[in-house]
Amino acid sequence: MKVLIMGSPTTKGYYAFGIKKQVVGGGWVENLVEFLKQKGIDLYVCFYSELFHDNEEKKYQGVEYIGLPIRVKGLTRCNEQMIDDLRVTLDNISPDVVHIIGTEREHDYQLLKLAGAEKTVVSITGLVSVYSKHYYGGIPQKSFKIRSLGDMYRHGGPIKEQHNFYRWGQKYEIPMIKAAKYVMGRTTWDYACVKQINPDIKYFYCGEVLNDIYYNNIWDIKQVKQHSIFMSQGSYPLKGLHQLLEAFPLVLKLYPDAQINIAGPDILCNDGIIKKLKRTTYSYYLEKKLKELAIPRERVNFIGPLNASDMAKQYLSCNVFVLPSAIENSPNSLGEAMIMGVPCIASCVGGIQDMIKDRINGYVYPFDEPYMLAYYICNIFADTDQAVCIGTAARKSALDRFNREKIVNSTLQIYHHILETKSTHV
Repeated sequence: MKVLIMGSPTTKGYYAFGIKKQVVGGGWVENLVEFLKQKGIDLYVCFYSELFHDNEEKKYQGVEYIGLPIRVKGLTRCNEQMIDDLRVTLDNISPDVVHIIGTEREHDYQLLKLAGAEKTVVSITGLVSVYSKHYYGGIPQKSFKIRSLGDMYRHGGPIKEQHNFYRWGQKYEIPMIKAAKYVMGRTTWDYACVKQINPDIKYFYCGEVLNDIYYNNIWDIKQVKQHSIFMSQGSYPLKGLHQLLEAFPLVLKLYPDAQINIAGPDILCNDGIIKKLKRTTYSYYLEKKLKELAIPRERVNFIGPLNASDMAKQYLSCNVFVLPSAIENSPNSLGEAMIMGVPCIASCVGGIQDMIKDRINGYVYPFDEPYMLAYYICNIFADTDQAVCIGTAARKSALDRFNREKIVNSTLQIYHHILETKSTHV
C-alpha cells in the first residue's frame, strides 16, 4: 500500500534534504511515520517550505520525502503553480491513500479535490473556524485596537489574527470538511464540530503518537522545583496566559516564591530598541496586567523555544502543569505532561474533558473563573500526596490514550477501510 501524507515540515523531513533545521512542534506526525514504516507501508511524506525553490524528492531512512516550494506569500493560500505541483506529485506517486494533516490551508483543500474524497482521509488537529470564536480569550476587542509597532510592521495583531482564523475557516476549512468523505479525530468536541459541518462524513477515532522521551520518563515530586508552574505556550490570547496571571496573585499570597515558566520566546523583553520594537500588542496587554495585579516581573519567566528533550526537562522539574486556554481540541502538551505523571490543571474547554476526569487524573475549571485555577494550584502545592496520586492516575490514563501500538493499528485499519471501500466502488 502506498500512502501519501501531507503535513507541516518535520525535523527528519528537513534532514532528508540535508537541511539541519530543528522543528519545534508537530512531532506526532514524525512519530507516526516511524511506526508506520515498520508495518511495511510505502510512505511518501510531503510538505511545503520556503527553503525549496523547486519540487524535490529524497529517500531518507526508508521514507520518501517530497519538498514543495511556497510560491505565494503566506502558506495558507496557494496559486495555480502550487496546484500543478500537487498534481505532478500525485501523478508520480499514484498513492492508494492520501492522508492530509490539518484543515486550514488552501493547498490541503486543493489536494483533497485532486486526489478525490474516496481515497483521502483528513486528520483534525484544531479547527480554526471554531477557534476564531474564542481567539481573544475573553479580552474585549477594544483592548487590541491600538496595535504595537511590531504588529503594524508585520501586518498582524490579535484583531488581524482572529480575522485570519475566521477567513481560513470560511474559505478552506469548512468547504474542505464538507467535501471530505473521511475524517480522523480524537475528541467528542471535534466529532461534534465536524458532524455539524458535514453530517454525512465518516468519522474515525484515532489518537496521536507522542515522542518516546515522554513515555520513558516519570515525574518525581522529590525532584521538582517547588511552587513552579509550567505552561507550554502563551504568546497569543487564545492560550490564556492572561487568565493565569489573573489567578497568580491569589497563589502568591500563600506561596510568595511561586514561579510561572512559559515555553517560547520572551514576548515581554525590553532589552534594546530592536526587541522592544518587535513586541506584540498582546505582550503590552500582558505587561499592563502584571502592573495592575502587582505581579513582580521576575515571577514570570519565558524560557525560549524548546525541543522535545527540553520540554521533558520542564515537565519533570515543574510542580504543576497548567493549560488555561480559551479553546483546545486535545493538546499534545497536556498529553505529554500527563503521560509523564505531572499533576495537571486545564480549563474545561473543547476536548479537555475527554482527557481529564476532574479530581481523578487532573483538575478542570471554567475558563472564566481564574480564582478556581488559583485554588487548584494551591491545592497541589499544599498536598504532595494528592499531587502524586493525581499524577499517577494521569500517567495511567495517558498510557492508554496514547498507546502507540493501538494508534498505529487504528491508522492502518482506517487506511485499509478506505482502500477496500474504494476498490468495491471501482
